[in-house]
Amino acid sequence: MTRAPALWLVAGALVVYGVYAAVRGVDAWQPDALVFGAASLAAAAGLLFERRWAAYLLHAIVALLVASWIAAVAGIVAAGWPYRDAAGVAVSLAPGIAAAALAIAASVTVFRHFRRPRAAARGETHSREVSP
Repeated sequence: MTRAPALWLVAGALVVYGVYAAVRGVDAWQPDALVFGAASLAAAAGLLFERRWAAYLLHAIVALLVASWIAAVAGIVAAGWPYRDAAGVAVSLAPGIAAAALAIAASVTVFRHFRRPRAAARGETHSREVSP
């Protein structure tokens, strides 16, 4: 298992979200929440065992979560935003923006962890030396 604290933190957040989504899905019978919960728990397990597929699963979860939040906000805007003042709008959008930012930061953290150096991606095993 890895010793990267950031990866453990992301996996822990995925476990918390996965359990929350699964419980919410069972209580309200929302199959999409059950799917997100199961996918989050699978991604957390994959990250803890440093499986590359878990990074792709995390990126998909983050993309779908951010897209669904944007769609929800767009629906509220189309129906007529409930607040007229800028402070009310900012306060109502702050939790969603913070959640989206944290999700994107988790995705970037996992991407950086699993990123292969360019030399390794090209199959090189040693560094290039410049002759004088």
